[in-house]
Amino acid sequence: MCFHLGRKARKPKIAKRNIPCYKKVFIISNTIFDSYFLGFRYESGRTYTVAGFGYSGMDSDYPEITTGFHSYSASRLFYDPYSIIKCYIPKGTEYYYDRTRKEYVSLSIRIVGRVINLGVEEIKKLEYLYPE
Repeated sequence: MCFHLGRKARKPKIAKRNIPCYKKVFIISNTIFDSYFLGFRYESGRTYTVAGFGYSGMDSDYPEITTGFHSYSASRLFYDPYSIIKCYIPKGTEYYYDRTRKEYVSLSIRIVGRVINLGVEEIKKLEYLYPE
């Protein structure tokens, strides 16, 4: 999974507070989850960190971030019901945000817990609770 920076590569932002976010996952157990796209294993209550973003195509019109933790704001979830886990990007973490796709990529992510198979009505409630 890649995060597209667009025509102009921007510098990452720094989280001024914990940023609520969500990851699409496969549920392995009550506390163990595999990421939907790459199969990375997550455990509830843990914080995961990478040393730096990986970039590709920086000389092109469409550079991408290839390394980092991908997640979505609540409004991104509206399009499809998924098994998801609630997370947050910890305060002080570098991150990028794509307003169009409602997607984050960050250097660190904290796994809070799980929410299983949300439907459209539950997702609308999340959007109300966590507006952008």
